[in-house]
Amino acid sequence: MKLAAKDVVLYAVCLKDLHVRFDTDAKVISFYGDEGEHADVNPYWGEMSCMYTLWDNCDHPFFGIVNYRRNWEERFLSQLEDDTLYIPRHVTFPFSVQQQFSQGHGSGLDETIEMSLELARDKRIPLTEEMLLEMWSQPKFFETLQVMGPNSVMQKYFDVVFDILLPIWEDNKDYFLERTGYNKRGPAFLMERLLTAVFLNKEHFFGSQKIQELPFVVYR
Repeated sequence: MKLAAKDVVLYAVCLKDLHVRFDTDAKVISFYGDEGEHADVNPYWGEMSCMYTLWDNCDHPFFGIVNYRRNWEERFLSQLEDDTLYIPRHVTFPFSVQQQFSQGHGSGLDETIEMSLELARDKRIPLTEEMLLEMWSQPKFFETLQVMGPNSVMQKYFDVVFDILLPIWEDNKDYFLERTGYNKRGPAFLMERLLTAVFLNKEHFFGSQKIQELPFVVYR
């Protein structure tokens, strides 16, 4: 069934001094990452601190996660289907995801690649070593942690997110806490890549669930 934009609830992750910069016909709820019970992880997890709060704790039939300066293209919000999971439209680099990750972060997060591979080998995350090696070596990347869909599907998506993130965070928390500047958000940057592996293997994780890529807009 088609949805109207007014039927969509968007949680916009922001800070007390960084407010939402866009207008939309959807209902926007500001999620202040520097307040509340998970404020301690927001500097590292970004939008996933909002997901953590909403995991098994959200009643909206159809909702999504955006942030204060990034939203889905408005024209698509009136064309949504109520049974579809929406993910960011991918980009294709002229080189591998691993090369982009290393260059984009000044080699400051390179160790996290092996961290994720080790957990995959030990079967402590639902991604296999083969899935990760394939993802790191190819050029397709699903940038941002935006996501949107029906409540039941979003909760299944959150299950996957935290089945991956929590072992990484618990095993390597001290490493991530030592990162500074741009790389302080190391867990979020790593998870963008690991979720790319999830989307490249979407049938494995979500079966026949309808999944569609949507473009987004960055507001300066």
